[in-house]
Amino acid sequence: MFSVVNISRFVDCDAEEALTASTNKFIDRYKLVEKIAKERAIDMKQVQVAELDMLWNEAKDLLKR
Repeated sequence: MFSVVNISRFVDCDAEEALTASTNKFIDRYKLVEKIAKERAIDMKQVQVAELDMLWNEAKDLLKR
């Protein structure tokens, strides 16, 4: 973690802002995955990794728009 913070200094990036933005992006995407799964009656506790990956990519694409 210290290495990442140190690198962020060299590329003139605020490490805390970058981490916060990345965390928020993950949370938004995960919430959308849950919403899509609920709409399709997919049990998140039973979903296979491949299907979860497809949901993740779908949410990612939807949030890019």
